[in-house]
Amino acid sequence: MNTCTRAAAVLALTLVGAGCSDFLQGPGLTENPNNPTTGTPLQQLIAVQANMATRLEGQLARCAGVYTQQLIGSNNQQLSFCTQYRVTESDISGQMNGFYVGGGLLSMRAIQAAAQASGDQFLLGMTKVWEGLAIGTATSVWGDLPYSEAVNPNIAEPVLDSQESIYASPRGGTERHFGSADERDAGDSWPGRGGLPHVPRLRAGLRRQHLG
Repeated sequence: MNTCTRAAAVLALTLVGAGCSDFLQGPGLTENPNNPTTGTPLQQLIAVQANMATRLEGQLARCAGVYTQQLIGSNNQQLSFCTQYRVTESDISGQMNGFYVGGGLLSMRAIQAAAQASGDQFLLGMTKVWEGLAIGTATSVWGDLPYSEAVNPNIAEPVLDSQESIYASPRGGTERHFGSADERDAGDSWPGRGGLPHVPRLRAGLRRQHLG
């Protein structure tokens, strides 16, 4: 009886030890596909455009439409945020964050660096166009913003650039890089491979909106 008891105890301890070990290792087990830490420039560009769809077609666009009397906020948060002017800093603060992180300016700069390193002028030009649209929209909403020193890991407190200087910088950069975005000899970066918006239509729309 004592032998059986000791054997059962040893077996139990062995099972407990095995159960506490980190045996789930390897691809698909310890890597979270919904929280990637790396990505190709094209993958990051798709994330940028998905993020910008939220920025340009979300709550900011709805409030802007109400403030310019193109829409009416008659119910729920549209009534409070827009029609009754009760929006606070905490209500749509994530909208500003989205212009910098989560597919914002930080990702755009990473894509541009990769494009410059690989000599991909098409990808570089297209990302510059997106940066002009994004930052130009953000400064239209919030006025003075961090831009010239933004997303620099060596600068903890970037300066606020004036709205006028921000307008001048993305506008010039956007127009200057339209030529690069017209080139279609960029190999794997051609957006037809990634389901991205059609660049000529984007370019034409931006020229009408920002360049006159």
